Amino acid sequence: MGHLIKGDFIKKSDDVEEIISAAKQQAKIWDIIVKTEKAWNGMTYDFSTWKGKSSIFSVGRLNEILERLMDDQNNIAAIKNKKHVKPFIESVLVLENMFDYLDKTINKTLRVQMLWCSLEAVFTGGDIAKQMPTQAKQFQMIDKGWARIMSIANEVRLVKNTSENDIIKTLLPDLEKGLIECQKQLES
Repeated sequence: MGHLIKGDFIKKSDDVEEIISAAKQQAKIWDIIVKTEKAWNGMTYDFSTWKGKSSIFSVGRLNEILERLMDDQNNIAAIKNKKHVKPFIESVLVLENMFDYLDKTINKTLRVQMLWCSLEAVFTGGDIAKQMPTQAKQFQMIDKGWARIMSIANEVRLVKNTSENDIIKTLLPDLEKGLIECQKQLES
C-alpha cells in the first residue's frame, strides 16, 4: 500500500475543492434557470378598457413585462458565458430563443395596439371615415382582427402562451401592415 506524501494530499484536496466549487456554481446556474422558467410560465397580461367598449393590453403592465424581459435576457446572456454552464447550455439556449421571440412579439403587439388606438376613432366614425370609405372598410377588418386577438389574449392571459398562439402569430403581422397602410393613407 502506497503512502501519501504531503504534496499529493494538498493536490487532491485542491481537486476536491474545485469539484465542490464547480458543483456550487452549477447549482446556482440551475436555480436561476428554474426560477426564470417558472416566472415566465406564470407571467400574465393585464387588460384595460378602451373607451368603455374594447379591451386592450395594459400599457403599464406591458412595460413591466418588457423590463423584466430585458433583465432576464441579460441574466441568461451572463449565465451563457459562465465557465460551468455546459450541462445546462440547452436550457439556456431555449430561454434565449424564447426571450428573443417574446421581445419581438410583445413589441409588435405594443406597436399594433398603439396604431390601432390612434386610428380607431378616426376610422370608426366622423368625417374622415366618410371621406375615406376604402380605408374605413379596411380598418373595420383590422378592428375585427384586433378584437379576435384581444379575445384570445383575455382568455389565455399567459404571456408565453398568448405569444405562441397560432391565430395571434398569424394575425399580428397582417394587422401591423394594414394599420401602417391606413396611417400612410391618412397622412397623404
